[in-house]
Amino acid sequence: MNVLIATPTYADKLQPETAAAVKAQKFAGKTCVEIGTLKGLTAIVLARHFERVISIDIVDDPQKYEIAAMLNVRNVEFVNVRNNAEKAEVIEAVPRRLRHRFA
Repeated sequence: MNVLIATPTYADKLQPETAAAVKAQKFAGKTCVEIGTLKGLTAIVLARHFERVISIDIVDDPQKYEIAAMLNVRNVEFVNVRNNAEKAEVIEAVPRRLRHRFA
């Protein structure tokens, strides 16, 4: 399996370079780690391409849960952390064999 660490979206689709990398690297169907979700829009778009999205943020915006529920997106796990040290712990918990960095 591969893990994609992604960049933001344009409204309801991935940025062109991110979309091209997803297709070229055949990341679809795998696990994606997104950092800095805020309202969860990028995570929700990525959920169309991946079996599982782990979205990490230091801001716990309640709208991300509402938006995901409204769109019936169930394969995104929103993880809230207090600081960069906690963010690193979450990333370290993803097995190394699953990690491939892309930004």
